[in-house]
Amino acid sequence: MMALKSIGDSVMPLTVMKGDAMKRRYRLNYTLSLIILLLALITAGTATAQTAGAVKLAQFKGPVTPVLASYIARAIDDAEASGAVALVINCE
Repeated sequence: MMALKSIGDSVMPLTVMKGDAMKRRYRLNYTLSLIILLLALITAGTATAQTAGAVKLAQFKGPVTPVLASYIARAIDDAEASGAVALVINCE
């Protein structure tokens, strides 16, 4: 038996899902939800793996001199040797 819905002067049938169609729709929604959840978990895991690592900081004040240039070069070498992800050079 099909239910009818009246809209203005026209009459439109309502779609009624029964038995197997409802089960297929439920399984499809369930499967898609699981896939989206798994993709979110995988993406979150790789994002944290990429952000792990040390950040080194080199600070100095005053004008850039040859002595200061060698300090910056040593800071860069030290950061590379320790496997740092980044080196922040703060000059005032």
